[in-house]
Amino acid sequence: ADIGARLTKGSRYQYRWYVSDDREVNAYALPGGIVVVNAGMIEKADSAEELAGVLAHEVQHIEHRHTLQQMIHTAGWAAVLAVALGDVSAITAIVIHQLGNLRNSRKLESQADVEGLKALARAGIPLAGMASLFRKLQAEQQRRGGEGAALLSSHPATAERIAELEQLSSTLECNCRALGLDWSAVQVATREWRA
Repeated sequence: ADIGARLTKGSRYQYRWYVSDDREVNAYALPGGIVVVNAGMIEKADSAEELAGVLAHEVQHIEHRHTLQQMIHTAGWAAVLAVALGDVSAITAIVIHQLGNLRNSRKLESQADVEGLKALARAGIPLAGMASLFRKLQAEQQRRGGEGAALLSSHPATAERIAELEQLSSTLECNCRALGLDWSAVQVATREWRA
């Protein structure tokens, strides 16, 4: 919540922060200012700055109303399919619909990355945490056999995300200071809470 308060200063939303008892390395945002971080994400992050990168990304989904955009995009695709394809099989309609949604999702994920990095700079939080966590996730994906087909992913390729974040980091001014949290104590508290 302390990190989140720095990232959302001046926002029109009243943010609420939750930790989910889930080992999956994930976090997500819900409309209206709710951010949920899985316990697995806290365990995977090596520092508070890495978690801050995740929170900055999720906050931008809320600030830019990505959920609403996704709903509008989905409704638009459904209408196009109904008009253009007529009485097409449900499977074909679903596949075409999902491919359209994935492309839009990748665009929104990229925007959340870029705007999240800018939010870190405004909050004075070191920028390297976001790319650092992506590098760790990329290594994990490669260990498991790769990311799979980029066409079928709702997120941009991890290597592209890292390159974009590092390039943008070099252009942003930031009076950054380490958050100074005892991260190992946070991880221990999370493990104890889960037990």
